[in-house]
Amino acid sequence: MRFVVALFCATLALAAVSADDVPFKNCGKSSDLLTVKEINVTPWPPAKGQKASIKFSGTLSKAFDSATYTAKVKWGIFSKSFSGDLCAAMAKEGHACPPQTGDISFSTELDVPSSVPSGDFKVEVSATDGSSDEIFCGDFDMDLKTEGEILSSIMTQPIIS
Repeated sequence: MRFVVALFCATLALAAVSADDVPFKNCGKSSDLLTVKEINVTPWPPAKGQKASIKFSGTLSKAFDSATYTAKVKWGIFSKSFSGDLCAAMAKEGHACPPQTGDISFSTELDVPSSVPSGDFKVEVSATDGSSDEIFCGDFDMDLKTEGEILSSIMTQPIIS
């Protein structure tokens, strides 16, 4: 469950392209309740068996006291969907629900399980409030590797002179 909550927080955080060039696509509408201002995910992409630090800031146009999130994760031909109570997930991470309107920010750390397979993942996360208003929808691709696989791929890159 903690991984799903962290995945949701990570996806909220990925709602804007950071200096780390996070490959994010907004699949929501201009009327979404959440507008993202800034994101920082370190390291990007996250490494299996390591922590990823996520810092996020945005603007919430309408408070909600109940909300549901859905995360769809696809790896090759396999896919898995998760859903849950967004307010419960926020409370578990120490964030208030209902959140106040206006500027919001949070940071969290995600322990990326080493048991997750390496490869390219396609992730879509969305959330709606109790009135069925869309809070957020975003999707992104993530190439998840071990720290050793990341170093190996860096070391095999050609040197440009």
